[in-house]
Amino acid sequence: MLDRGIRISAAPLAFLDFETTGLNPSFGHRVIEVGIVRCLGETVTQEYRQLVNPQRASDPGAYRVHHISPEMVRDAPLFAEIVDDVLALLEGAVIICHNASFDLGFLRAELARAGRPLPRLMALDTLALAQACWDTPSYSLDNLCRALRIRKIGHSALGDAQATRQLFLQIGQVLAGWDMHTLAEYAELQGRLLDWRHIRRASTPMEPPPLIRQAMEAGALLWIRYQDARGGITERTVRPIEVTGQRGQGYLRAYCMMRREERTFSLSGIREMRLIESDEA
Repeated sequence: MLDRGIRISAAPLAFLDFETTGLNPSFGHRVIEVGIVRCLGETVTQEYRQLVNPQRASDPGAYRVHHISPEMVRDAPLFAEIVDDVLALLEGAVIICHNASFDLGFLRAELARAGRPLPRLMALDTLALAQACWDTPSYSLDNLCRALRIRKIGHSALGDAQATRQLFLQIGQVLAGWDMHTLAEYAELQGRLLDWRHIRRASTPMEPPPLIRQAMEAGALLWIRYQDARGGITERTVRPIEVTGQRGQGYLRAYCMMRREERTFSLSGIREMRLIESDEA
């Protein structure tokens, strides 16, 4: 493992992005494209892009994002056939993703299917770091790229990994102005250094209620009327990510448009909900 006192400018970095067939590997969704940019500090040493045969169809919402058709991946390798290449590019590096829990969750699931153990990982999340650096209405990669004038062409795994690298460089400029230069300082700013232990959750996947599942499969928004533990009621627009269970209770993890961050909602606290049509969003 890397010394956490290493300066980011001298650290091996691996910018990782997956395109997937849906939002949640716990419900059988798979990686359909891999993009990795390996660097030493600011110097790119290798780029990797590979389509993957996911052995299942993409959900409509996922297809609208990546536009990878079944015909495009029919003759592509399985993830198990490229796993050595992927791990070689990640080995010994700080993995950097935008919304790292998403990509690391899929990495864990694909390694498990391939019968490979999850290696010890160190990861930084440009989503969390950007939230510490700037106050902006949206922290999606596309919106941050527009706001920071980062050139991003289309939507692909490698394109997003390249854009994440450019975003990370701009984050580095902000942090240098704050006299923050080391891996430990970056990790402290984002809250913690993500590693394999932190992407193992005590909660277990649950089958979503039909309307939530419909929204997840379509990549759509939900309007919910929610009562919190103190009895307060709010109306929110959310983008569902997953439904999990813990200690006999069901929970919805979703991106909350009101709070502009991921939030967890007790299913028992959702009093009403409805699917938001695209022209309402």
